[in-house]
Amino acid sequence: MKCTKPNFIYTIMLVASSIILGASSIIIQGPLPGDIYLTEALQEVFGHEPAWAKIFTSTAAHPLVWVTLAFGILLAYARSRWRGVGVTLIAFTSVKIADMILRTLIYVPRPISELVPVAASNTSSGLPSTFALVYGAIFASVLVEKTKDGWMQSAAAAIAALLLTAGIFARVVLGGHWMSQMAASLLLAISIGIVAREVLHRRATTTHPLDQSQ
Repeated sequence: MKCTKPNFIYTIMLVASSIILGASSIIIQGPLPGDIYLTEALQEVFGHEPAWAKIFTSTAAHPLVWVTLAFGILLAYARSRWRGVGVTLIAFTSVKIADMILRTLIYVPRPISELVPVAASNTSSGLPSTFALVYGAIFASVLVEKTKDGWMQSAAAAIAALLLTAGIFARVVLGGHWMSQMAASLLLAISIGIVAREVLHRRATTTHPLDQSQ
């Protein structure tokens, strides 16, 4: 197996960035520099309460989250077969646990109507963003997976990237989260996906050292 030191460094950088953003939000207890501008810019383009954004929001909550997970698994399989499925499932389970733990320890206000238009008021913590964690675990895991080039793999990656971007924009457009809250949560989810990929890759290489098909 090739040295995974670069992946370790990338993961540390992602986690550090997530912590810095999260800690800044906790200290300030409000939008970080640029948050209001980004929200207003996206709302200027898409409107304050676009129907598509509300649909996206529902896909990360029960019961539609299971449909989203199933579709993510299909993309993961197209991207890198069963190892990709394993990465997605591990990442999804891990972020759900992380979400429950962090929500008992952290409270950061969500956007308020005095600052930007908000589609629906919510007094729960905006950090972490359950949506960003779930979408990051399901779709970012597809993107970080190493795979051979091919039209199917490329199509799976493109669809995952499109859905991830649209989902992040949807939550910000609706005033559900500040972009900094989404970014901190997404970075954490991506780092978890990378760790899951490395664990499964190590296991596969150890078990079948001559199998380099993935």
